[in-house]
Amino acid sequence: PPATLTLRFDPVGVDTATVSIYRFNGVAWDSAPVTGQQIVDIGGGLLEISGTLQSASLYAVFALPVAPALSSIVVTPPSASILTGETAQFEAAGTFTDGSTRALTGEVAWSTDVSSVATVDAGGLATGVNGGTAQVIASSGAITSYVTLTVTVPAPPALTVSSIAPSSATAG
Repeated sequence: PPATLTLRFDPVGVDTATVSIYRFNGVAWDSAPVTGQQIVDIGGGLLEISGTLQSASLYAVFALPVAPALSSIVVTPPSASILTGETAQFEAAGTFTDGSTRALTGEVAWSTDVSSVATVDAGGLATGVNGGTAQVIASSGAITSYVTLTVTVPAPPALTVSSIAPSSATAG
């Protein structure tokens, strides 16, 4: 007789695009007899997968494949030089355990190691504050990458001295 299977799970770290229900038919695992398989967000941070087995089976399992993990971050450009008050845009890209890559600029946490020299916003835009060198840091969990930002104080404008000819005034 048909049997409906349901499993509630926390989707963190699970590749929900490839979740499947498999059945052991006494010889091998297969998913052919599962119909109506669906994943539903039931709230509270949980998902529910369900499906119906059309024939008796000895066992059924829910395959929850793990999503690829971030393995490294690369920040570009590898270094930059700006004047105080100017900005430099940095970008972050991640490489994952399955070899895939994607842009992470808006997803990583940005910071600098010397905020009195430079600051950086959540989008990777660094601003020179004072002269010096700072590391611009992009991190996600335990994965971190950094590049060097040099900030230079601009030279003061040259002074131009003009001679002023004394004027003669007559008091009367």
